[in-house]
Amino acid sequence: MLDNKVHIMQNEGKAAELNCQRDANNEVIRIFDFDGGALPINPRARSVIWQNEVWYY
Repeated sequence: MLDNKVHIMQNEGKAAELNCQRDANNEVIRIFDFDGGALPINPRARSVIWQNEVWYY
């Protein structure tokens, strides 16, 4: 597993870059907030819940 960054964004133009963990196929397995906590992701929709909002990666 590889530690990387992932770019997340919203329709309103907000964007951020968070740490993530990827597998050997470069698929996102986990996304972490700035405090290191794992965030709930939806791999099918390529979205994550962060700060009580839906963000897309």
